[in-house]
Amino acid sequence: MLFPSSDWQLQSENLSISPSINSAELTNSEISYELYGVIVHEGTTENGHYIAHCKQENQWYAFNDENVSMIETEKVLNNKNAYILFYRL
Repeated sequence: MLFPSSDWQLQSENLSISPSINSAELTNSEISYELYGVIVHEGTTENGHYIAHCKQENQWYAFNDENVSMIETEKVLNNKNAYILFYRL
């Protein structure tokens, strides 16, 4: 699924996938990605606002225009308006 439904939630800060590469070395391995950024869209398609949530040293921050504040991990992971997710290996 490319776009989450309205009741979609992030379940974890880590996403694990099994690669579908036809390689004997990778068949049984697992690759883990860490969530480190979330772009949130609030409002409608005609009139909305974007807020960036970024993780640094296990602390999440909300960047809302010129305001930067700490935010709880649970609020980031349970935000139903997540628009773009950023992962790293």
